[in-house]
Amino acid sequence: MLAMADARGRVWASIPGLANRARIPVEDARIAIATFLAPDPDSRTPENEGRRIEVVDGGWRLVNHEKYRAIRDEDTRRDYQREWDRSNRKQGWKNPTNPTNPTKSDRSRPQPTQAEAEAEAGKPIPSATAEGVTGDAGSPAAPAELQLVAKAPTGKLPCPHERLIALYHEVLPACPTVREWNKTRKGYMQSRWHEKAKVNGSSNGYRTLDEGIAYWRKFFEYVSDSRFLTGRAEGRNGGPPFMADLEWLLKPNNFAKVIEGKYHDAAA
Repeated sequence: MLAMADARGRVWASIPGLANRARIPVEDARIAIATFLAPDPDSRTPENEGRRIEVVDGGWRLVNHEKYRAIRDEDTRRDYQREWDRSNRKQGWKNPTNPTNPTKSDRSRPQPTQAEAEAEAGKPIPSATAEGVTGDAGSPAAPAELQLVAKAPTGKLPCPHERLIALYHEVLPACPTVREWNKTRKGYMQSRWHEKAKVNGSSNGYRTLDEGIAYWRKFFEYVSDSRFLTGRAEGRNGGPPFMADLEWLLKPNNFAKVIEGKYHDAAA
C-alpha cells in the first residue's frame, strides 16, 4: 500500500485488487486490511490508537504516510548525493554541497561564466525582457540535468525532464509508468513547462526552480483527484476504465482541459 499511495497517502484500490497486487488470497487481504484498521496497543506510533489506515471514498488513506514519505525522501536525497559524488569524480563537477572545495580535475578545467555558475546554483538568470528562468529544486539533480541547465541560453527556462517524470511517478503511482522518453514526449513537456513559466490569464508563472516544481506537483495532485483520469471511473460500454499517462496529460488540448476541470467530478 505504501508503494501504491499517492502524494497524500491515499490508496485507490479494492481488496481483490490489493490481493492481486500482493499475490495473496483475497481472504488473506481482508484479514490484513481489518488488522490495519483496528487499534494496535503495541504500535510504536500511538497516534490514532496505532491504526495504520482509515477508510476513504474509493480506498484507504495511510495515517502514517507523512512519516514514511519523509524517510523515503531522505533516502532519495542520499541516492542523488551518491550519484552526484560518482559523477563529480568522473567528470570533475564541483561538489554541490561544498562548491568551494573543487576536486583536482576541477582546478584544471576552465572556470564557468557567471550565467553558467548561477544556473548551476539554481539562481534565476535575468533576461532582456525581465523574465526569470527556473529549473529544478529539492533533491540534487542528475548530472545530465546539470549539463542541460548549464548550457541553457540566458533567459530560457531549462526543463528538468527527469525530475518532472519522477514527480509524476511519485504523485500518480497508479498511472502508467514512463519507460521511453522520445523526442515527441520531450517536446510536449518542454512546451508545457515554458508555457506555465510565463504569466498569463490563468497563471502567475514561476520564476524560481522551487516555484516551478511546486506548480507541477500541484498539477499532478490535481490530476490525482480526478476519478476519470486515474482509472477509478467506469469504462464506457463495459470496457476498461480510462487512465491518463504522462504523454496524454502533456498534449496541449488535453492539458488545457485538465486545468479547466473538465475531467473532474465536480465539473461533470
